[in-house]
Amino acid sequence: MKMQEASSMIGEIHKKIWHIKVPLTIRIFLWLLIRNSVLTKNYLKKRGWRKGNETCQFCDKKEAIQHLFFDWPMTRFTWNVVSCAFDLKPMKNVQHTLGAWTQNCDKVTKQLLLVAVAAVLWSTWKARNKVCFEQILPQDPTDILYRARSWMND
Repeated sequence: MKMQEASSMIGEIHKKIWHIKVPLTIRIFLWLLIRNSVLTKNYLKKRGWRKGNETCQFCDKKEAIQHLFFDWPMTRFTWNVVSCAFDLKPMKNVQHTLGAWTQNCDKVTKQLLLVAVAAVLWSTWKARNKVCFEQILPQDPTDILYRARSWMND
């Protein structure tokens, strides 16, 4: 029964993703994130990548979706700020953030929250890529928040 409930919840999240008012590129990114198919180092390693190691660009942990988007201290801080802004409990993972976080919200708040979640996830991914490809580290957790806020204003 639990497996069926989880599958149903993921199906609902997939539907939500395509209705978030964000660019298609970000909706596709969110879809890949839900499917655990974002090209983090551990995923690349599973697919036969041999050029590097699985270590996170920011710390000495293994780079995986859960670590990069939720457990890395900068993203944990960012999610705590977002959860305080919307008076929500801290998130646990992608499914919780896109699912349970929005269940008890009115339509307008739900749409705003989904855009904010998309902005934080996308900004985190862009910060990670900036480190990987340009060797430019974020100065502090507010860099991701400012990037997400600036993206939401566009």
